[in-house]
Amino acid sequence: MVEPVHIGRVTIHEMPDHMHASGHVAGGQIGTAFTCLLWHPGLEKLICGSTSFAGDLLHTFDPATGEFECLDYGRFGEPYEMKIHRALELGGDGCVYGASSCLHDVNKRHLAPGGRIFRWDPRTREFSHVGMPCPPDYIQTISLDWSRRMIYGMTYPVFNFFAWSLDERALVHSHFMESIWHVGAIDEDGGYWGTWGTDRNLFRYDPVENSCEFFNHGLPPALGSALYHGTWPVDSMVAAREGLIYIGLLSCEIYALDPATAELAYVGRPLPSERCPSLAEGDDGLIYGVGGNNNDVRVFTYDRQTNSFDIIGILRDSIYNEPCFRPHDIVKVGETLYIGETDNPARAGNLWECTLER
Repeated sequence: MVEPVHIGRVTIHEMPDHMHASGHVAGGQIGTAFTCLLWHPGLEKLICGSTSFAGDLLHTFDPATGEFECLDYGRFGEPYEMKIHRALELGGDGCVYGASSCLHDVNKRHLAPGGRIFRWDPRTREFSHVGMPCPPDYIQTISLDWSRRMIYGMTYPVFNFFAWSLDERALVHSHFMESIWHVGAIDEDGGYWGTWGTDRNLFRYDPVENSCEFFNHGLPPALGSALYHGTWPVDSMVAAREGLIYIGLLSCEIYALDPATAELAYVGRPLPSERCPSLAEGDDGLIYGVGGNNNDVRVFTYDRQTNSFDIIGILRDSIYNEPCFRPHDIVKVGETLYIGETDNPARAGNLWECTLER
């Protein structure tokens, strides 16, 4: 049995003012929003994808010093690339692979070139262009299968699934899905899972057959409202080591998907609130998740041995009692959780550091 765990100290890390790139969107002014997090063990730093109207979409955070560094994506990018949504992966070559998304409306679609897959090499500190799968659409999420040298993802505003071959440097498959998920997952056999159609049924892309299998069952409609048209119900996915894929819904309900049979099993609802934007498997065997919205955010764990949830903490700063407005991604590094905050209408989003206690 896993030892009980809860959050002790919670620290917020603010992006320095000179790194903020605020702008105006519908609803008011926003600043930096942390939309994607990736731990780089070679650098011992966190790679932070964000929203930026100046195009500075990528930063590192050094836990040893508590300092951010801007990687100057703006010099590499183009004006319509305004965020890295859920689209950062670590390659076997030590490079960071990512993809760019957008914030412009459809009246600018004919002007914008489209989202691209990029690579950042920490040795040379240079960005390079990998490919543009489905122009003029941008990319909301990617998943990397390094062993098969494949990148899978989902485009926006037209909801196309794509499969990109790193070796061929080419798009090898694409399909309009009519729905979009926050992040997908790859099973042990290399199959990529997502949803299709207005009923949000499941599909699996098979890299051997280079084709999708479409299932006539899926997840129930989320109890909460959609983020935008076509998004519900999948808010998060994580492929766990025992082979199951855990799926968090916008209603914060959790399901387990068996890739061998495509069967779904209801796991539970850890929080009585909307949103479950990120799940992560810890090295202790627990599934860590973050959920909630509108300054009421909690962190939870799921123990597969006991089939039980635990609320391990409320996401509020230990010194100032500042709440997290809306979480977007979670990463576990040793006995520390890092959570990215997004969409705060009153201030720039923060990077939240949570110390675990057992």
